[in-house]
Amino acid sequence: PVSTELTPEEQDLASAARRFVQREVAPLAERMDRDDYFPRELFRKLGEEGFLGPTVPEQYGGLGLSYRAQAVILEEIARESPALALSVGAHSNLAVDNLARNGSEAQREEFLPPLVRGEKIAALALTEPNAGSDAVSLRTRAERRGDRIPP
Repeated sequence: PVSTELTPEEQDLASAARRFVQREVAPLAERMDRDDYFPRELFRKLGEEGFLGPTVPEQYGGLGLSYRAQAVILEEIARESPALALSVGAHSNLAVDNLARNGSEAQREEFLPPLVRGEKIAALALTEPNAGSDAVSLRTRAERRGDRIPP
């Protein structure tokens, strides 16, 4: 069975995230929900703390930590702002981590550092007319034709 107890390192990470959230997220949480406000500067601050690339290898600016560490960070953010936690999770897990695992070396070098620092915000396009956002039902394919992939 997997232990649900946090390791000392994870406890330290949770404490750091909790302090950050109380200082930076809590004062904005109500406004974010009420006004549909997205504080772009907060993403930079999250990046400065290492909270946007915890699973990304250190050579690209990440912390090189586990998915469990990512969950610890997201849990602390979600205590004050579930919406922000969802944005951070989509950025960090769906896009940034995917690029770190599956991108070419050139893509990693170009895109990961500014994404991890919060200078850029990642997105994942995942909708088709007959599939909605069900990743398993997507049918779009890309086929190489010579040296290009046509639309």
